[in-house]
This record gives sequence, C-alpha cells and structure tokens, in this order.
Amino acid sequence: MITTAHPSTQRSAPELVQSLAEGAHHTINHLAEQAAPHAERLQEQWSSAGDMLGEGADELREMSDAWLDALRTSVREHPLACVGVALAVGVLVARLTR
Repeated sequence: MITTAHPSTQRSAPELVQSLAEGAHHTINHLAEQAAPHAERLQEQWSSAGDMLGEGADELREMSDAWLDALRTSVREHPLACVGVALAVGVLVARLTR
C-alpha cells in the first residue's frame, strides 16, 4: 500500500487520488465562477460592437445612395457639362499614367 510521507495523514493511493480529484474539481469550479462574469461582459461588448458596425454600414449605404441620387440629378440637369467634366478627367488620367 502506498501512503503519504507524513505519518499523521497516511492515506491509501485511491484515497489520495480521490482527494486530489476533489481538490481539482473545486478549483475548476471556482475558476469557472470567476471567469463567468468576464465572459458575459466580453460577449456583451462583442454584441455591442457588432450593432455599432451594422449601424455604421447602414449609414454609409444611405450616404452612398444620397450621393448617387445627387449625381444622377446633376447629370440630368446639366448633361453637356457632365460630358465635358468626364472628358477632362479622362485626359488628365491619361496624362498622369504615361
């Protein structure tokens, strides 16, 4: 029979293993209890960040739609000026890329 070194606390190997398992189980439960609030807070923060990104994407989509509508209105009101601007930009890009 295997026993511990101290004579006043002599235990058999199965008792020692059981005691160690209980201690490990207690420690794991304690750590899980301490980690749970932190994990919940982190989950809430990720959820909040996801909501903020979704809102930002919606705002960006709305802004691009507004710019596109304004551009369409400008082209309809001033078609020749828009063709002239497009031609000038094309010439400028061609010269810069040479």
